Amino acid sequence: METGNLHFLPETLLEQLKGYGSCLTYQDGEVIHARGDNTPGLSVVYRGQVKIGNYGLDGQYCLTGILEQGETFGEFTVFAGLPRTHHAEANGMVEVIQLTAPQYQKCSTQFPELTSFMLSSLAIRLHTSLEILDDMRRLSLPVRTAKLLLSEAEKQQSNSVRIRQSDLADILGVTLLSAHKAVGILVKSGYITQSYGSLNIRDRSEMLEWISSHSNIRPI
Repeated sequence: METGNLHFLPETLLEQLKGYGSCLTYQDGEVIHARGDNTPGLSVVYRGQVKIGNYGLDGQYCLTGILEQGETFGEFTVFAGLPRTHHAEANGMVEVIQLTAPQYQKCSTQFPELTSFMLSSLAIRLHTSLEILDDMRRLSLPVRTAKLLLSEAEKQQSNSVRIRQSDLADILGVTLLSAHKAVGILVKSGYITQSYGSLNIRDRSEMLEWISSHSNIRPI
């Protein structure tokens, strides 16, 4: 298997998947999968972005995350027979490779590195989810914001994190005003700068050290 960012399928494997499933185009805002859908299948972002989130009974939307090219969703339906937990919507025009469960099995038999990637990717997501749950109980919002930005910087492989403050607020589960205040503290402290559509980390090591100094748990 190619080495690299384990959040994203390698380009060569991504191209191979097109030969096993259907590559469908969705327009901005179009629903790709709905919460509760239990049709087994793996979805892979081929081009563009996919928003993952849920609508409350009051109609308010809560963003969980934004998936980029090479990221997958729908694994629970294939591996555990569980229904989808979130709505998946096109964030702008997007192309998604849709693999049924039999198509995934055929592809993973032909390319064992796909299974290796899926295991690594799911382990990373579980690790991140457990960290987030602990952070919500233990850390202040500015520290949680800094950790999220570091995580996104690693994922995007850039100190310039492409994210809107409204999306940041949704992912953190706080109001836009609260997210704005947290970002302001990080800017005032000199750890990040702001530009249109992104938040820029000055020095990852320094910000990680600051996060550690505000945590009451042993770092890993």
